[in-house]
Amino acid sequence: MPEIAELAQPVATIGQYGLPWNADSIIPLGSLRGCNCLFVGDADPADLFVFAWLREQMPIAWHAVNDDFLVRRGNRDNVAIRISLTEAEASAVSILPELCPDHRRLLGEYCSTLFDMGLKIEVEGALMATDSRLGSPPNA
Repeated sequence: MPEIAELAQPVATIGQYGLPWNADSIIPLGSLRGCNCLFVGDADPADLFVFAWLREQMPIAWHAVNDDFLVRRGNRDNVAIRISLTEAEASAVSILPELCPDHRRLLGEYCSTLFDMGLKIEVEGALMATDSRLGSPPNA
């Protein structure tokens, strides 16, 4: 999977907090023809649901937190970036197979195991620099 910086320019972004509404389906899909659409987000149920919804609207690739993302940034085994799922997120994990059947493939084995343990990783944590000797973020 190429890094975002390796993609053809220009690059545009569309961002939104939370789950999409029906009104969000008015995304100007015609203006996206010929573009590489990438989804960048967290390894959490909400972002998997958003990705599943978006790919029904347009061709889009998962470029969000997953095993490969963490390995490329040296954060795969960094326990400091793990966050507990909220109660709502933990409940949502059980419906992922129905709404996003390939969620384990998208996340990879490690991130899927974190879900099973009630944990997630957000993109902000996954992008943190690590001190390779300690396996955790450096002290500021």
